[in-house]
Amino acid sequence: MKHRQRVILLVGILSALWNQLGFAENPSVNLQTFHPALGSFNIISVEGTEISKLFVPSLGMWLDWSIKPLRWRDNDNQRMGDVVPHFLTWHVTGGLAVRSWLFIALDIPVGIYQNFDPGTSRNLASSDGVAPGLADIRLSGKAQVRKGGLGTLGVAIVSQFTFPTGNDQSFRGNGGVGIEPKIAVDYHFWKGAFVAGNLGILFRTFTQVVGNFTISHQLRYGLGVFVPLPQHFSVMGELNGSTSLINGPNIYSPLELAFGARFDHSTGLSFNLGFGVGLTHPVGVPQARVFFGLSYTKASEKQMALPPVVIESIKEKKPDPIPVKKPDPVPVKKPDPTPVLLPPAVVDTDSDGVLDPEDQCPNAVGPVQNRGCPLETKQLVVTKERIELKQMVRFVTGKATINQASFSLLDQVVSVLQERSKIQLRIDGYADNRGNKTLNLMLSQKRADAIRDYLVSKGISPSRLISLGQGTTRPLGDERTQLGQDKNRRVEFIILQQ
Repeated sequence: MKHRQRVILLVGILSALWNQLGFAENPSVNLQTFHPALGSFNIISVEGTEISKLFVPSLGMWLDWSIKPLRWRDNDNQRMGDVVPHFLTWHVTGGLAVRSWLFIALDIPVGIYQNFDPGTSRNLASSDGVAPGLADIRLSGKAQVRKGGLGTLGVAIVSQFTFPTGNDQSFRGNGGVGIEPKIAVDYHFWKGAFVAGNLGILFRTFTQVVGNFTISHQLRYGLGVFVPLPQHFSVMGELNGSTSLINGPNIYSPLELAFGARFDHSTGLSFNLGFGVGLTHPVGVPQARVFFGLSYTKASEKQMALPPVVIESIKEKKPDPIPVKKPDPVPVKKPDPTPVLLPPAVVDTDSDGVLDPEDQCPNAVGPVQNRGCPLETKQLVVTKERIELKQMVRFVTGKATINQASFSLLDQVVSVLQERSKIQLRIDGYADNRGNKTLNLMLSQKRADAIRDYLVSKGISPSRLISLGQGTTRPLGDERTQLGQDKNRRVEFIILQQ
């Protein structure tokens, strides 16, 4: 009985809240319908789920030119004229990740130019209908619920609040407060490419009526795709729409399709350029739209050239390690006692004839053919789940070329795969979060491919190997320290079957 009473009370409260939202009505309309997604890792207006680096500000500005956003129609939906032929809005945006999972941002839109044809409908706007001015300010908060990655679904909750700072009689505001909670999801399917979707409900404290349209609470949705291209370029496209939950004679259901291109400079600047077309014809949906965006997120000073990525294996303690059978000891030929003159800056600590830069074991005597390591020394351990490396796989700085100093380490991986012919392996490459995220993902994929190619060149069947670039996902260390960044730059050999 008590449970039933609580349900009835809750329904009553929600009904009262619904009735209060949208209580006021007025013959006005907001033509500022372009809402760029705030922060990084988004498409155009569709939100992604990623959060930028903690306490690193993201700044931006957008210029939106709406062409014929208010076309007047009669009761038979026949076009009568263009009330507002052109509407130009400038957005100033800024945001900051205040937690590793929470991003707060602000959008300040300003209508800088709009022309108005009073002859089409003189009772639609006030006397300052052509005056520029501030539009409705928007405050946004994004909370990451589930971190995504390549082949993984990311989830975030986004809440947006708009405030009646714009004049609704001049087509720059909703006339009241707007509250829009929505869910955002994204899925990265290929080397920096991802799809994203948004679904939410906009609650308004003010209902606008214009012609046969009633603009009130709305169900809003968006779907977009982002694909990186070579040379820091990307292309993107999205579909955005909504439908009013309270309607007049005509259903208010705007729908718009947009395409764009982006250039991400290594300094942290991003340039966006695109256009959109209205697919439906209610008030507020432009016949066409052109937009330009410039954003900036502080980048590392070393971002101009990708930092050297030294990949290190996971060092987690795994149960039941399976020891690798050691080969019979091979007599080590003593190095030639004849002294070798070396440059002052290059040394051979263990005096085994292999200089330290090329010596995998600089403190232990070993032959040149084993990269300076004793032949009986193994640099890996095989567990039930992975092949764990005790040394680091080294690459040429900024490239996917394996350093020769790591050949002996990879040769031991080859030996394990030859001894255990049923093992199927996935090679995962990771990077730290310095530099461009998309470039890091592409570089990690290329380096994983390079390791796979090396193993294949040693006689391992390609059908037993999968290479996967994971980019900056699943960090093991604190990115604010050098030690943490070193831990995050790594390669993992995951055993899929044995």
